[in-house]
Amino acid sequence: MVKKSKFIKILPIFYILSVYIFLLTILSSNRVAQVVPIVESDIEKIGLLLPFVLGLINLIFVVFNFKNLDVRDLFDSSMLIKYALIPFYMFGGLVIFLFILCSLIPLPFLMIIGPTATILLSLMGWGILIGEAPFSVGYFIKAYKEGKYGRVRSFVSSILQFFFFVDVVLFMMLGIRDDRWKRITKIIIGAIVVLAILSMIRIIFFIGYKQI
Repeated sequence: MVKKSKFIKILPIFYILSVYIFLLTILSSNRVAQVVPIVESDIEKIGLLLPFVLGLINLIFVVFNFKNLDVRDLFDSSMLIKYALIPFYMFGGLVIFLFILCSLIPLPFLMIIGPTATILLSLMGWGILIGEAPFSVGYFIKAYKEGKYGRVRSFVSSILQFFFFVDVVLFMMLGIRDDRWKRITKIIIGAIVVLAILSMIRIIFFIGYKQI
């Protein structure tokens, strides 16, 4: 019988915490208005580097313990991280959208800051996405080796783990299909739909108010 590693339950939680510590570090910085926050202390350095260091640890852990990992644990770890980081990516997406709007304003300063901040924040977000990928990619490889998925499906699904939004949607579909995390998935989908409707209503009223 293969001995399971207990770290598969712990590392996802540490990674989620590190991402929000990263966000709080940026928001609490005195240089938030600048494109690149100037690190003034070792604590800020740790806060900014923590998710990327733990992402590397995730990769090392999955690679060296792959044979001992259960496919269900890999799936649960992936779902936990992806669902827990939805608010982070929604907030980050909103900030990037605002910077894109800033780049459209015909002012030299904003036309420089907007694109630069958009690229920088996108790269940071993608780096965090890569840090969580070892669990989800490991799941698809493990599922393929156990005969659950075909080679092409596993390969394509693994590639999609490096694309924003698509990776979460894919696991939502898997969760509903396999009846795992099904209730939570429905709650999250419902919350996103309600939030989207409320946002559209607010935008419509805002545009209508401006035209009056």
